[in-house]
Amino acid sequence: MILSDTLAIPSMGHTSFNLADRYGTAIAERRGMLEFRTPSGGQTSVLGLRFNTTGAFRTIPALAE
Repeated sequence: MILSDTLAIPSMGHTSFNLADRYGTAIAERRGMLEFRTPSGGQTSVLGLRFNTTGAFRTIPALAE
């Protein structure tokens, strides 16, 4: 594990961020996965987008345990 963080999102809330902007050098030049854990009985939806230098993008599939 590289790092751990907590995102406080209220019920029916929303957040979005760029991983490089939020975690900078901790994730620079690394490949891997991001894991979200929800409280017991909670639900989370995730959309991952990967962009290249030309602005083209593709989705990253979310996997459920």
